[in-house]
Amino acid sequence: MDGISPKKNDCRCPCWLLLSGGIDSSIITCLMAKYQDKSQNIFNRIQTKDYDESKRAEIIARHIDADHSVEYLDYHDVVDHIDEILHHFDEPFGDSSAIPSFYVAKVAAEKVKVVLTGDCADELFAGYDKYLGSYYSKSIIFCPGLSKNGFQNCKFVTI
Repeated sequence: MDGISPKKNDCRCPCWLLLSGGIDSSIITCLMAKYQDKSQNIFNRIQTKDYDESKRAEIIARHIDADHSVEYLDYHDVVDHIDEILHHFDEPFGDSSAIPSFYVAKVAAEKVKVVLTGDCADELFAGYDKYLGSYYSKSIIFCPGLSKNGFQNCKFVTI
């Protein structure tokens, strides 16, 4: 990971990072902080009040002594931009963060030219509970008797 992170000389302008507090953006945030000046470490994440990960993001931001701001996306922001968002998709598109991502890009474009994001590490490192099944299923492959019986005859299983 260290070899692919942005080095100090790679980014000569102010840079934001979208920090959710998940595994992916936290890794990128910490690597970015290692190579960028404090003045370039401005972190911002758009949240909705119903799904707010800003507490976890704040922990990471404090850890690297970065500026951290949170902006909230509300119903009117979505309604006002839905036609513009849909216009940019060529085909059916299933991404639960498409609308918040569009909105944060719009906000960021007013202030900076470079925004880094972390994407897909949650799947790789089981960053959310929903990915744990895939993670543990690899261990079950080595126990064919257990997986064949579907754990029906087991009273206690430790993985």
